[in-house]
Amino acid sequence: MTIRKGEPWGEQYDTDSVSEPIERFGTLHKLAIAAYEYYLQGKTLRAQAFGDVLTPFGSLSEGNKVGLYPVDLGLFVGDDGESMPFVAHAVAKQRLWSGEFTAIMNTGWHGVMNLTPKAHLNDGLLDVLQGSLPLRQRLQAKKRAQSGTHLPHPSLQYKRCKETSIALKKTTTVYLDNEQVGRFSSIGVRVIPDTLLLVV
Repeated sequence: MTIRKGEPWGEQYDTDSVSEPIERFGTLHKLAIAAYEYYLQGKTLRAQAFGDVLTPFGSLSEGNKVGLYPVDLGLFVGDDGESMPFVAHAVAKQRLWSGEFTAIMNTGWHGVMNLTPKAHLNDGLLDVLQGSLPLRQRLQAKKRAQSGTHLPHPSLQYKRCKETSIALKKTTTVYLDNEQVGRFSSIGVRVIPDTLLLVV
């Protein structure tokens, strides 16, 4: 069940009492693929959190206790009809974020940038940020995004949704969890709630 306002998220337990294996992955892209494969088999993957899905947690572990947190998964569908999962973000952009870009976020974080500060890994929603900024504004926004204070911005559109379809202005390279997966002229995304368990 996705997180609800006023209710605790996840649980802590002693590492000595863990019997189920905790998987570890080299990239978030591989983590997302494995989590989706588990989901299709009716199972739930337990995996060590790292990278952009670890950043929101800060430092939560206490001694020999770790946290176990349910997390949503995003599903991306390009104009070729292929479905591909992502756990942190799906981004359609050009080099150095020039021109039009679209960032679909499950976590708020993309590297050092808190692109969508309202995003939560287990809220059953995806946060969509779109826009185009000239170089000077892009540099300013990148700096402000480190603290999540770049929004609102008159040249950026932001929404939260369970699913959406977007027609891109031109064919654009798409990255799922920082992995380049192809060039697309239209994209669709939807959220799959409570798909995996992250260990922090």
